[in-house]
Amino acid sequence: MALAMSAKVGNPSRKLVLLKLCDNANDKGECWPSLQHIADQCEISRRTAINHIQSLADDGFLEVQNRFKNNEQISNFYIIDLERHNKKTDLGGENSALPPSEKFALGGETVALGSENIAPPPSEISAHRTSHSFEPVIEPVNKLNTSQSSAIDDVFNYWKTFMNHPRAKLDDKRRNKIRDALKLGYTKEDLIDAIHGCAKDPWCMGQDPRNSKVFDDIELIVRDAKHIDNFIKINLMPKSPTANQPKFDPLAYVNKNRDNPQASSVLNSELRERGVTHHAN
Repeated sequence: MALAMSAKVGNPSRKLVLLKLCDNANDKGECWPSLQHIADQCEISRRTAINHIQSLADDGFLEVQNRFKNNEQISNFYIIDLERHNKKTDLGGENSALPPSEKFALGGETVALGSENIAPPPSEISAHRTSHSFEPVIEPVNKLNTSQSSAIDDVFNYWKTFMNHPRAKLDDKRRNKIRDALKLGYTKEDLIDAIHGCAKDPWCMGQDPRNSKVFDDIELIVRDAKHIDNFIKINLMPKSPTANQPKFDPLAYVNKNRDNPQASSVLNSELRERGVTHHAN
């Protein structure tokens, strides 16, 4: 932590991100907080946190390694090595322009943050060291991972099947939109109702005379509270004509399809969908 405080990174927010990572790091200088946790703790946006971490990595303050679980990326693994950065800066010349692969500490002789060669004042040795060492193990971002990740998967898989998109993938944009909706307080069942509502909306299904394009992606369905509420409302509506449904004229339909032997059964089906009982003569 003492080295981090004296490090010159060129930006106050970037310095705060470095301090946050050091605060999370164990005695080997390793930590794996989520980007959102870093952003929340530093009171910056997730994108800003990403940019600052990239700059710190480019300048040799730390190494970033991607982690994966069940073929999905999880929080990055960070290795902080401020002593190596300081040595590189002091040497200058050729050593100041080391290729990226040589900038980072992968173990060996490198002295990691918190080793015996770093002599923090006594006040930093007791409670703080213990807290920093264990924080990554109980990383706050993991609080919601089990239940929330399961709900995200359930909603996506339901949409994938219900809307008949068997080859659709749960990319970051879709995952983030579903996660945001859950954070707003909607339940998994609410989002499934919204999916049903979208399927009942002629405009979204490309069945409106004014629109033939289908808008049924899960990212669009749950993009904000206004649309989620509207789709849930549509789903709860009784099967009767609404402002969102094209007007159905039984007489015009019969006249148009008088030579179609199936016209009567189709007409009855259309009327039943609208809650109208049709009696044949």
